[in-house]
Amino acid sequence: MDTSHARNAAEPSAPQSAVSAPVDGMGRSLLWLALVTLFSRLPFLLPGYGSDSDAWLLANTARAIAESGRYTASRLPGYPVHEGVSALLWQGGPLALNGATTVASVVATLCFGLALRTLGVRNWSWWALAMAFTPVVFINSVVAMDYVWALAGTMAALWQVLRRQPVLAGVALGLAIGCRITTGAMLLPLALLLCAGVGKHRWRSLASFAAAAGLIGAACFVPVVLTHGRGFFMYYDSGYPPWGDIMVRATHEVWGTMGLLSVAIGLVLAARSACVPGPVPPWCLSAAAGIVLALYGWAYLRLPYEAGYLIPLVPWVLLFISTRVPQPRHGALCLALCISPFALYLRTDPKASDAVWQALKGPAQRETERRQRWGRNTQRLLAAAREKRGPGVVISGAWLARVENAAGSAQVGRTGFVYLLSAREVRRRQGDGETVFYAPYQRSYWLDGQFVELPALGGKPLLRDLP
Repeated sequence: MDTSHARNAAEPSAPQSAVSAPVDGMGRSLLWLALVTLFSRLPFLLPGYGSDSDAWLLANTARAIAESGRYTASRLPGYPVHEGVSALLWQGGPLALNGATTVASVVATLCFGLALRTLGVRNWSWWALAMAFTPVVFINSVVAMDYVWALAGTMAALWQVLRRQPVLAGVALGLAIGCRITTGAMLLPLALLLCAGVGKHRWRSLASFAAAAGLIGAACFVPVVLTHGRGFFMYYDSGYPPWGDIMVRATHEVWGTMGLLSVAIGLVLAARSACVPGPVPPWCLSAAAGIVLALYGWAYLRLPYEAGYLIPLVPWVLLFISTRVPQPRHGALCLALCISPFALYLRTDPKASDAVWQALKGPAQRETERRQRWGRNTQRLLAAAREKRGPGVVISGAWLARVENAAGSAQVGRTGFVYLLSAREVRRRQGDGETVFYAPYQRSYWLDGQFVELPALGGKPLLRDLP
């Protein structure tokens, strides 16, 4: 057995020594962890709510909920906790909504660190920081999306499970479910960890945990059911993307180039090391991580549209590595993950004149530039709509939420914006004297999803080119 690993792994005495460590020392670690996580994100809170149109839908819905006093989902199946809190903050604009997500990322980071500390991982704060700086987590912690909110609840639940506090764990998981309903899949791996170390009270603890999570989660979705009915649980299938895109999202867009290399090395080292028994049996930690990988991996392959769908996997991969890899190697692995959002992203446009420089930009910088570009192009779209003299309608797809947010409504002058129109509706609108336009990228979307060429129906591009 690797003796250097024995100094790091969760030996029976390690958790007790970790718990008995000076409180002020732990407090200092938590403080610097919170401050680094928080201040690293402040430069990236603007512009806008994010490059994903769902973030703009959330912002528009938050305003509608606040002004009407009635709940409505930003998109089904609903994200009631995230939407409800955002409704309280919407007047603060992107800085408030994105900032709230950043606070959630701080909570997720601290709870993950405390969970690792409970397991006896010596360098728990390093690994918590590595999770916070994993590119997919970092990028989604500075926008108005729900992924990191759900992650915060899940990590709080993990920490309380390891502390053998089933009711608190259930409450945390229930709130996470209220942020993102797919978080309910975490019931199984967390229940496995809970059952591994509670002795004769195993079934009582499990029942308390499941009941608390189920009741809180169900209560969160009461307004969704009252507004949208029992058929609220639905999703939109936009076709299956190419396998190349699927693999890039699951690797580079999750970990970044340097992070992917770090994780690959970490998994190889973990496979060659034996985990010393601790407060949770090693097989149980591995089985819980495997369950998360299987459940969320399958869900991602079913609808592989966003790298953010794989955020729940990140802490479990790092938990597996950190509890098995010898301590001397922790620093290099964590450092590579921490700088991964800011350096060396290999995907680039080979036609670009500055291809080398583009490759050196990190995922966080590239995402910021994408958000800036979306903002400029939205203004170009609005200017083009204002120039139209006659009545018209724009098939706008993902542009719609941005237009509504920027213009205050879906009507700009005599031109209205809609998400999508069927071929029959296009002809009806034309028969009523309206000109049918389509926003950038919508022609290819229609061709893929509707199998209809918009120009063949008389549709006209609202803008010819976008930079």
